[in-house]
Amino acid sequence: MCGRSFFGVGTFILYTWSLENIPIALASILFNLSPFWTSILAFLLNDEKILAVEFFAMGICFVLIICMTTIGPKEAKESNESMVSGTIIMVVASIISACMNVMNRRL
Repeated sequence: MCGRSFFGVGTFILYTWSLENIPIALASILFNLSPFWTSILAFLLNDEKILAVEFFAMGICFVLIICMTTIGPKEAKESNESMVSGTIIMVVASIISACMNVMNRRL
């Protein structure tokens, strides 16, 4: 139970921290990668099966998310650094949220 609380608070802190660096639309897209990470973690930790079609679909989605985050309006170099750090923070928040979901399955 403490681990779940830790992951929940960590996710909230990272989410709000990344909003200082990236637009909320991008933050929402990146945070909603959580089911993607949940499937991978459940496969690795809980021995749940993932079909080949699901792997293919997840690969396409991941490539499209990378395209969406890298292709955008040309901005100043200073804001580009904050955009990269905000994107990394949001992906970490998404992975932590996925860890929380996998922990819920084990309860």
